Amino acid sequence: MKDGHLSNAKSGMKKSARNNSVRRKDVVAVLREEIIRGVYKPGSVFPTRAELQQRFHTTPVTIQHAMDILRRDGFVYSSARRATYVSPSPPHLFRYAMVFTTPPASVEQPGARFFQTLIAVASAFDGSQREPRKIVVQFSIEFEKESHETRAFLSSARAHCYAGLIFPQHPYVTGIADSPLCGIPGVPCAAIMDKPSDRIGAVMLDGDSFINKALDFFAGRKRKRLAVISNISDPSFQSPIMAGARHRGLTIKPYWWQAV
Repeated sequence: MKDGHLSNAKSGMKKSARNNSVRRKDVVAVLREEIIRGVYKPGSVFPTRAELQQRFHTTPVTIQHAMDILRRDGFVYSSARRATYVSPSPPHLFRYAMVFTTPPASVEQPGARFFQTLIAVASAFDGSQREPRKIVVQFSIEFEKESHETRAFLSSARAHCYAGLIFPQHPYVTGIADSPLCGIPGVPCAAIMDKPSDRIGAVMLDGDSFINKALDFFAGRKRKRLAVISNISDPSFQSPIMAGARHRGLTIKPYWWQAV
């Protein structure tokens, strides 16, 4: 009998813990959704714990755990006067993730200068008062070999801890385009690729702008003669560049153009 009572007590404790966990998740989900919908504006005073306890008909412990999760995720913060406020720069509006499927070592190679530059630029978006937007760089987010880190990141994205996801690597080459990350309501995705898809926006190189800026750079430094190394030798590609150079007083001889 004693063993039976003990077993029933343990079962009841486990069931109670599960119920509390589910209840806590429900409270977090409702409050987070209300912040996202603007019921509580960025920087506004958040309801007190006593008010939330009364509203949700739950315990102080459950409310405290829910507030801890919202604070951890950046949706609210507490002041020295013990009041709680909605973050002035909540994550669903100000935090972005730059997502790599490969480990950090992959962008440390000499041939990865483009990715290194992107990461350096992203570091300027640091979530400070001067720059409230923040870009978090995530590595090794791969769904074929789903790791704890990948599952945690997906959970954060589904919880709207990011305003958007940026894919520097082609998402249809890495396979991340077909992952659960793409298509989360309210969390848009963008990638460096030629054409957008129904789930991912595209950022493309503006070749004309690049050429004009390059020619302006050399003209501004009083250069007169230019050589070109290109992987394209088609005359339709060369002619606008030659014309732009002449317009700026620059000279490009045909034999100074090397196609590789």
